[in-house]
Amino acid sequence: MTWLRRTIAAIRANFHWLRSMASSIAIALAMVGGVATMLAPAGLILAVAASVAVRVLTSPAVTQPGQAGEALPDYVNFIERFHSIDEQRWVVSDGWDNGYWNWSDWRRSALHTSPDGLSIIMGPNPPDAAKPYAGGELQSDEHFQYGYYEVRMRVPRGDGIVVGFFTYTLPGDRDTQQEIDIEFVGSRTNQIEFGYHLGRHSQAERVHLPFNATEDFHTYAFEWTPNGVRWYVDNNLAIEMNDEHTRALSSPERLYLSLSASRIAVWTGELDRSLAPWRLDVTCLAQAREYRGVSLCAP
Repeated sequence: MTWLRRTIAAIRANFHWLRSMASSIAIALAMVGGVATMLAPAGLILAVAASVAVRVLTSPAVTQPGQAGEALPDYVNFIERFHSIDEQRWVVSDGWDNGYWNWSDWRRSALHTSPDGLSIIMGPNPPDAAKPYAGGELQSDEHFQYGYYEVRMRVPRGDGIVVGFFTYTLPGDRDTQQEIDIEFVGSRTNQIEFGYHLGRHSQAERVHLPFNATEDFHTYAFEWTPNGVRWYVDNNLAIEMNDEHTRALSSPERLYLSLSASRIAVWTGELDRSLAPWRLDVTCLAQAREYRGVSLCAP
């Protein structure tokens, strides 16, 4: 089955570079505001309707007792601690890149597991590589629809780098794209960016955090329902979007976790190469069919 899994991963890659190109541009435009139409490679026309607001998260951090070692509740699909990479659950992006818009490609060698969890370490590529840096990405083998998605992580700092925890699908042409995002830009680690993409429409909000996300582990999550999307930080509601667009997010999507280096300086700043290598640490990632007011990853 290894050859089949690699073939499937390669097919996904052909779609995924388009996703990254379009969604990265959309987020960048959302951060500067406005409506834009631009010409992308291969003649692809991307019309992005983007709106942005900046909020301040002032609620005190609240965590819930963990359930390590206990049987999972029936509404929880999985709680992943990454003591190793479960190849039945995760596909490791390896040997390809997202095109012009990143300074990094995807390499299995960037992913490291231990009893403490997963570390994605983005460092220099060999001199003969097409991209100067090797980033890391996991994508779920399974598609999920409505539910609750949570990660506990400590992010790296540095202009030009992006941490992504998101769901995504592209079942047909560009108009069928759907994505729900949690993203960190390394130049603003006291802020977090929440957003979504529906076809050619995108919206993002930047939320100020009461901490620096590089200094310790925190939980970040979103709850996707037929009525919209809610995003959480340390089990506190940060923002909610429930308009006609979020209610139209209905296609099953894969779950992604990634660390990459972006060339979209208007969004991320110019890549600060002096800070390489960059390290993303993840102790837990969980998915459940619904949110019941309790963090699944908190210690």
